[in-house]
Amino acid sequence: NYIRAFTTDWDNVKFSLQRTLLWGALNLPIWMGLSFLLALILNQDVKGRSFFRTLYYLPSVVPAVAAVTVWKILLDRNNGLFNGLINFFSPGTAIPFMTTYALQGMTAVAVWTGLGAGMVIFLAGLQNIPDELVEAAKIDGANGWQIFANITMPLMTPIIFFQLIMGLVG
Repeated sequence: NYIRAFTTDWDNVKFSLQRTLLWGALNLPIWMGLSFLLALILNQDVKGRSFFRTLYYLPSVVPAVAAVTVWKILLDRNNGLFNGLINFFSPGTAIPFMTTYALQGMTAVAVWTGLGAGMVIFLAGLQNIPDELVEAAKIDGANGWQIFANITMPLMTPIIFFQLIMGLVG
């Protein structure tokens, strides 16, 4: 099979590898960036923090079949919610999300389902940063950006590396 794949089917293999790399290049940075941003927001003392943590983690525990079904309901060309809204404002216009924009749709589903798990891991890393370091930086006159750049990010690099590896592997 490998001999045939790399000789007679090379065009298909090349196309598949390019699509896989493109999907990974779209999925991984968006997923990690949004997960980290949500973790930073939910690490603050905001009202309803527990509710939002649960809300953002919920898609991670939804089975993949159910998640795909929900997105199919939203993105279907004929009966989808998004195309229904588009047709309401511009009759006769339908966007083929499931065919033309399949790569972007798959990325959206993957990011949506993995956002909560990534957020929880980043949140655990953020809560593991010693308060003494942040307090000492504030006493020394550091602003929020300096604390983030010089304390938070360096201490989060093992977690970011872990998430990167898990995103590439899993």
